[in-house]
Amino acid sequence: MASDPNCTIFMGYSGSLSTTGQWKIVHWLMENRYIDVLVSTGANITEDVFEAMGNSYYQGSHLVDDEDLLAHQIDRYYDVFADELQYRTMENLLGEFMMTLDPFARYSSADFLYKFGEYQNTKGIDSITAAAQRAGVPVFSPAMADSGFGVAYYQFAKKRGLKVAVDQLKDFEQMGDIGDKATSTGVIYVGGGVPKTRYSS
Repeated sequence: MASDPNCTIFMGYSGSLSTTGQWKIVHWLMENRYIDVLVSTGANITEDVFEAMGNSYYQGSHLVDDEDLLAHQIDRYYDVFADELQYRTMENLLGEFMMTLDPFARYSSADFLYKFGEYQNTKGIDSITAAAQRAGVPVFSPAMADSGFGVAYYQFAKKRGLKVAVDQLKDFEQMGDIGDKATSTGVIYVGGGVPKTRYSS
C-alpha cells in the first residue's frame, strides 16, 4: 500500500493502546503520511493527550485491588497506572476545548477532532490529533463519547452549560466521499472492535 501513490490508506486503531506508548508510532505514521485516514476509539485519541501534556503512565499489575488504587488516586487501565489528578487536568483541557466550539453546529467526529488538533497545536501539545491536523489526515472516532471526552462533556455541561453536537451519520457521508474519490484503498487494523466495524460498513 505504501508503495502505491494512488492508494488511500485507512488505519483502524482500537482498544486503549495509547497507554502502552503505541500512540507515538501512530503519530509518526501521521507525520510521514503512511496513513491517509485514521479510525480510532475515543480512548486512543484522549489517552495519548495525557502523555503529550507531559504526564506519564506506569507499568502496574492487573491483580492490584481497585479500592486500594482509588484510595491513592491512581487510575488503572488493565495493568497500566496513571495519576488521577493529572488525568483530571487532561479532562479539563478537553472541556475547555469544547467550550470554544459553536453550540449550534453539528460536527462529524472528524470535524470535531480536526478542531481539537488545531486547539492543541496552539498550546504546544503534540498528540495524534495534533499531528493529524498538521498533516491534513482526518481522524474519525465512532464511539468518541466512550472516553475522556464523554467525562469532560458531562462535567462541563453540568458546571458551565456546555452544548456540543457530534453527528455520527455525518461521519459516514465524509468517509463515503473519501472512498468515492480514491483510486484505490487499503486498510490496516491494530485490533478490532468499533473502528473495524465502522470502516467495513
